[in-house]
Amino acid sequence: MLREESLMKRLAKKLEKIAKRAVFIALRTSSASQPEIPVAALQDVARIIVVRPNYRIGNAILSTAVIAPLREQFPGAQIDFLVTNNTAALFTNLSIDNVIAISRSAMLLPWRALAIVGKMRAKRYDLAVQLASSSLSGLMFSRLLGARYIMGQPKDDAAWYHVKVKDPVVHAYDTGTAFSRALGAVGPARTRLAISDEETASALGQLQDLGLALNGTNKAEPFVAVFVGGHADKVCPLSFWLALMAGLDRAGKRFVVFVGPEEKTMLPDLQRALEALPHGTLCLPQPLRKFAAMLAQAQLMITPDSGPMHMAAALSVPVVMMLQTQKSLAFMPPGADSHFIENLDVPQALTAVARMG
Repeated sequence: MLREESLMKRLAKKLEKIAKRAVFIALRTSSASQPEIPVAALQDVARIIVVRPNYRIGNAILSTAVIAPLREQFPGAQIDFLVTNNTAALFTNLSIDNVIAISRSAMLLPWRALAIVGKMRAKRYDLAVQLASSSLSGLMFSRLLGARYIMGQPKDDAAWYHVKVKDPVVHAYDTGTAFSRALGAVGPARTRLAISDEETASALGQLQDLGLALNGTNKAEPFVAVFVGGHADKVCPLSFWLALMAGLDRAGKRFVVFVGPEEKTMLPDLQRALEALPHGTLCLPQPLRKFAAMLAQAQLMITPDSGPMHMAAALSVPVVMMLQTQKSLAFMPPGADSHFIENLDVPQALTAVARMG
């Protein structure tokens, strides 16, 4: 049964790629070439929509890097984001005006999607910013919204953008920089999450319930956040996490093990292991923003290539990434606070924790 499900998923992905390629080819051959317009020549940009309807937490967080450059270039403009209902909460408290969330069912049912498009067209956006050149849904929405100008990075020889982003995007974090340069911004293009005082207070209470002491300065005692989730070939086996937890405990490092909804099957083994590890504790799956607020208190995070890894980077929490596949290097947060460990090497991971902590 599992083998059949795996085959069906692979077939569905293959068919999706074929359909996407066909649509891109059709658009490339049918769309008239747009004259390139310098950002400085854009007229009366008062309403902006950033288009990123993707269900991955990491992709949503990466899109936040464009907010500061847009604010710098268009300081008085209204900036809205078109995202998914899975990721909408990540944009709370950021320097944007509205978040429009679309569900997976709406994207699969044309009449629902068209109703949303109709409401958004009524807003008469001046500029649509499509962040992902390979996103078919992003492309379709950016074209259907009726904005006077569309900004994006051309795919192959496609020429349907007015404002073209020309810098190459090799690493996932290059997107913010490339769009920032195209906008002519000089400030940093970095990802962001914004945690409110109320969320911080709630997170501190939750951490205290887990046995962590508070130091009286609105911070929890130093702890290592261990996220045991992941997706597909990025997942680390349970045996690795158990060995890592035992090593952290021997080193006297306070740590909290976080699991997501997809890792519930690991809970019994994790709970049994932690009963013998006095320095560790387990946090059951939390709502996205509560998890973010708790993560913001961590000294550092150990994680595979995952959405929470990008959350940590956006919160300026140092990251130790367990590298399962070389393609993950293109997603590792940049900077001195990010390190990767190959081959599930527990001693090297513990050395990185000791060095960074």
